[in-house]
Amino acid sequence: MKLRRSTPEATPSPAPQPQVLDKPGGKGRPTPKRNASQPRRAITAAPTDRKEAARRLRNDAKGARAAQAQALASGDERNYGPMHAGKERALIRDTVDARRGFGWLVLPGMVVLLPILLLSSQSPTAQAYLNIPVFMFIGLTIWDYLGVRRRIKSVLEERYPTGTKTTTRLLVLYGVSRNNQWPSRRKPKPRVKVGDPIP
Repeated sequence: MKLRRSTPEATPSPAPQPQVLDKPGGKGRPTPKRNASQPRRAITAAPTDRKEAARRLRNDAKGARAAQAQALASGDERNYGPMHAGKERALIRDTVDARRGFGWLVLPGMVVLLPILLLSSQSPTAQAYLNIPVFMFIGLTIWDYLGVRRRIKSVLEERYPTGTKTTTRLLVLYGVSRNNQWPSRRKPKPRVKVGDPIP
């Protein structure tokens, strides 16, 4: 009696896995979640009392003033405060800086003349002679004020024929106040020199 050798049963081969193709133009890696991709901001604890809140407000205001002062000194127009920001005020500054005026001599002139007038009040003759330069100084100051006022209005009408966002009166006052400042200490820093064309 022959024993037949049993043939081993063939083990079934695993089903082929579907091949996943990379997405054309993909990064080759999974997209991170929003909270993982964005940097975390430092969480500041809320103030515990009113004094702490007031101290933080003062520090924030101090930092903002320092940043604006730095911007005014360097001429960084992006960080100007609301008093100096805008194309209209930049045009006024250029108009005043390019003009030959002497409004910046008003304050130093008054500082020099007032003590002299007070000292000469005991002598009518000396006071009469001193009144002449005083009145000349006042007249030149008024003439310079009218000149810068007329110049600012003329430039605004030429550049903004349909009107400006800020009222003309406020822009004129802004220009007059700048005209009365010492040229080398004007803030923001002048962009043009005396006699240069207005950009």
